[in-house]
Amino acid sequence: MTAEPTDGSGPGCDREPEVVDASRSGHWPAELDRHTGDCPDCAETRWIAEALRGVAPPDGPLTDAGGLWARLDLRVRREAAERAERPVMLAHRLALAALTGCAWVTVSWTWQNSPVVAWVVAAGLAVLAAPGAAALWFARD
Repeated sequence: MTAEPTDGSGPGCDREPEVVDASRSGHWPAELDRHTGDCPDCAETRWIAEALRGVAPPDGPLTDAGGLWARLDLRVRREAAERAERPVMLAHRLALAALTGCAWVTVSWTWQNSPVVAWVVAAGLAVLAAPGAAALWFARD
């Protein structure tokens, strides 16, 4: 069932303002939710309203397109930066795990020969690993 405008004013659906209001409030009546599934105009309006909800002012009108575009661009850049950081953080964690494993083997092997030297080696390795561990701690979400 596709909704056609009842006032004859042209393309679009008369229920689009309801869709925008429901998107702003986050409350979707069941009938309006079904309607957006059937009406392509309202479905598109819902998609756009949901996308803009994160960058638009919560109670203000959407009057400044430039400001909205700038906030949307900032959000896209931030999300891209977060995606780009994920492999780096994974590599950092793997390197720290490898360092920890090597430290364990080194200290275990050294302990058999000289416990005093093992303590010195362990302290040196801890000093080397501390900045990496601190960076991972503070970089976590």
